[in-house]
Amino acid sequence: MNISPIGFDTLPKATKWLLVCCAAGYVIHIFAGHITDPVLGLVPARITENFWLWQMCTYMFIHGSFFHFLFNSLMIWVFGRMFETEWGSVRFLLYFLATGLGAALMSVLISPHSSVPVIGASGSVYGLLTALAVIFPNATVYLYFLFPVKAVQMAVILAAIEFVSGISGARPGIATFAHLGGMLTGLIWLKGIPYFAGKWESFSQRPGQDVSFEVDRILEKINSKGVYSISSGEKKLLDEYGRSAKR
Repeated sequence: MNISPIGFDTLPKATKWLLVCCAAGYVIHIFAGHITDPVLGLVPARITENFWLWQMCTYMFIHGSFFHFLFNSLMIWVFGRMFETEWGSVRFLLYFLATGLGAALMSVLISPHSSVPVIGASGSVYGLLTALAVIFPNATVYLYFLFPVKAVQMAVILAAIEFVSGISGARPGIATFAHLGGMLTGLIWLKGIPYFAGKWESFSQRPGQDVSFEVDRILEKINSKGVYSISSGEKKLLDEYGRSAKR
């Protein structure tokens, strides 16, 4: 698995546009942050009291410091290239926005009357890290760029750090629960939805349905959308069909 950055011109289009939006948001913050952050950032009180729902999307592209902007952009660059290539632009963009929305919702639920703007794409970045842990759990990554661990171990460690920091207030000014919201949304997207979809498919499958026809449909789905597009129920059907074919 190669996840090193490559040239900007060769990045897939959704990843490229996300980076452009982050760069534009950072420039806006530098020159007019005191005006734009309360409008484009996520202010929970504005959501619950004034229904400024656009903030749940626009806040992802505003960053408060150069390091914040640089780190999130690097993560989008590296993991965006990987997952957009595998999933396609639409699915990748939907996942990125969904985890960002999940992070925003968590922030609003935790502090519904807060007037402090939450900014940055960190919720979506943590969602991408969750995707890495789910899809490539045994891949070796460097926690904080120093300590080699498995991807799934990294996700557990980061989640524990964010949870403890959130309840203890150890990192004021950091939206730790937003990070957890991004991770939880990513986990639901990648594991929860396919699980229940597979249960529904198994429940709704007609008695006497031609299994070989269903297997052909699943194989065609893999061929057109990739192996990660199939649900757990479809994977189970393939496994059972493969075992029966060997008998």
